[in-house]
Amino acid sequence: MIIEYFKDFPNIVAGITTRKFGNCSNKLIIPNQIPSFHQQLIDLYQMDSLTTAKLIHTDLTLNINTDDLSLNADAFITNQKTQLIAVTTADCIPVFLYDPITVTVGIVHSGRIGLQKKITIKSIQKMVQDFKISLTNLQIQIGPHICYSCYEVGADILKEFNISCPTEKGYLPMEDILIKDLLELGIPSQNIRPSNYCTHCSLDNDGTKKFYSYRNNGEMERMLSFIGINK
Repeated sequence: MIIEYFKDFPNIVAGITTRKFGNCSNKLIIPNQIPSFHQQLIDLYQMDSLTTAKLIHTDLTLNINTDDLSLNADAFITNQKTQLIAVTTADCIPVFLYDPITVTVGIVHSGRIGLQKKITIKSIQKMVQDFKISLTNLQIQIGPHICYSCYEVGADILKEFNISCPTEKGYLPMEDILIKDLLELGIPSQNIRPSNYCTHCSLDNDGTKKFYSYRNNGEMERMLSFIGINK
């Protein structure tokens, strides 16, 4: 139901829900009410709250300690304890950020447009600015997303990433592009943990789809990726 990350760091919790956890789409949220799937995670990990937002492929990262949370953003950072920060995804990349020295966390929603806008890089730079983290200490987990073999796009889109394509369509390696950006920023390669799953083709033990996928299911079904600092 939940794939957990950073288990070697006991002072944080991080993970992504799967189809068996249920639909975590922001479209199910009723104003001024805590959704049941948020409350499940709050209770499970003994947290006080969960912060997420409407995701519209911006390049904006919010520090939930100080920034205006009414703004539309696609990433959050914090050093507050017992506060889950989260993003929903289907085929886009959820990126989990953790600095064990300053005990600071971040979560990023990065699809194709987010990659173009370099939202993950900007989120890390905001962590450096707001919390004085060191790039050499930052731990990064790339979450489940649509894999290269499943992500066929038009040649015009590939051209935006300086990828030549002799035909009308080709495949976009989102994770490779992200890792290249992280390495160029100065993140040590050993601190980057790639994803083991594709949201489009990964199967559960019973042979059913493990994740929701925009290409499989459309706009209404989402996983929730979250991270937070323990008490």
